[in-house]
Amino acid sequence: MPTATNCNDSEPLETDEELTAKQTALIEALLTEPTQEQAAEKVGIHRSTLHRWLKTESFAMRYKDAQRNLFTHTMGRLQGAAGDALGTLREVMSDTNGPTAARVTAAKAVLEFARYHVQTADLEERLLALEERTK
Repeated sequence: MPTATNCNDSEPLETDEELTAKQTALIEALLTEPTQEQAAEKVGIHRSTLHRWLKTESFAMRYKDAQRNLFTHTMGRLQGAAGDALGTLREVMSDTNGPTAARVTAAKAVLEFARYHVQTADLEERLLALEERTK
C-alpha cells in the first residue's frame, strides 16, 4: 500500500481508500471545530499536513461524504422542527390579542416560506423536464 509520511507527523498518509486513525479523527474534527487550524490542533497534526491530506483524493472524498451525511442529518432535524415552527407562526399570526407587528411578521414569514416552496417545486419540475430531454 503506497504511503507518504510528513516529517512532522508519525502517521502515514494513505493514498488509496484506507484512512489512518488520525485522518478519520481529523474528518470528525473538521466537522465540529470552527476552523481548520483548530481541527488540526485537536488531532495533533500540523496544519500543513491537514492541507496536504485535503489534496488527496481518498481523504477529500471521505471528507465530502462526511459533510454530505452531516448536512443530510441536519436537514432531517430541521424538517422535523419545521412543523413546530409553522405551528408557532400560526399561533402568533392568529392571536388577535397579540401585537400587530408580531402578527404581520409571522404572516410575512408564512408567505415567504410558501413562495420559496412553490419556486423550489417549479425549479425541480423544470430540471426534471430538462433531464428528460437530454436522455
